[in-house]
Amino acid sequence: MRYKTITFTPSINADAHSTGDVVAALEEIQDWALMPGGSSLVKSVVVNDATDSGVALDLVFYTADGVIGAESAAYTTTDAVAAYHAGTVNVAAASFDDAVNNKSATQAEDIVIGCAGDSTSIWMGVVARGSIDPGAVTDLVVKIGLDRG
Repeated sequence: MRYKTITFTPSINADAHSTGDVVAALEEIQDWALMPGGSSLVKSVVVNDATDSGVALDLVFYTADGVIGAESAAYTTTDAVAAYHAGTVNVAAASFDDAVNNKSATQAEDIVIGCAGDSTSIWMGVVARGSIDPGAVTDLVVKIGLDRG
């Protein structure tokens, strides 16, 4: 299947987060590419935010698991982990629409993110670019539209 929408609910820390904090540590997204070492073109990103904050977020992608900082602490990596950085999608605060009890952002993208040579998976984390205070560990849902052709 050339086109695929991945719906991903990162396990987030329900504590308050400040600008630059890790909201969700890296988690694996399977079947990102059609074959090991393949790539996908990110065409769209939708973020459903049940926290109703609508704060800017960075979705950071890596080709391997690693530590990007503790949740509710600053986003930081070692040089070894940074070598696996595959790309970042910036979700702007201005992209969020207000639906009274929650907010949703939709953005068109055009970024190629590839997997490691022996994998069809990618790892994604979330970094706050403003203050966010989730009420539950499932308050963010990310939908990524991929062109895997």
